[in-house]
Amino acid sequence: MHKIFCTIALLLLFFTVKAKDIVSEIERDSIVSVIQPEKLSLEVKYDTNDVVAEEKSETENVASPQHTVGYRVLVFSDNNARTARGEAKERARLIAEQIPHLRTYVTFESPYWRLKVGDFRTHSAAESAANEIKHTFPQYSREIRVVKDRINNSK
Repeated sequence: MHKIFCTIALLLLFFTVKAKDIVSEIERDSIVSVIQPEKLSLEVKYDTNDVVAEEKSETENVASPQHTVGYRVLVFSDNNARTARGEAKERARLIAEQIPHLRTYVTFESPYWRLKVGDFRTHSAAESAANEIKHTFPQYSREIRVVKDRINNSK
């Protein structure tokens, strides 16, 4: 009985110490790795410097009152772990400055960071916005394309 009690006490101590190490590492590095099922993605929305993360199901295609199926302009997509997030945020900032009537969405769907722009109900409206972005930012022209996506309903 004494051996069982000691074993349980040691296990509890080990897990407590390990949990403290994890928390201190998160605080020290400010980097959190999330292991998640393949069917989930992490959407990160940037509003100035505030970050809000939401989990959403990739298989959930049913339109909610806030969302419907439509089109967005894909401006950037990269999986370089060192640079992709920063590049997506920088491009979002530049587009928001130059074309303020278009909303920007920086998302992470493992392993890709993506920048999508706008909420368009028709492909032609998205194509028109894509041409406006290409004209304003010719250096991004090769990467810009219209993609089907869940969009926010306009109010």
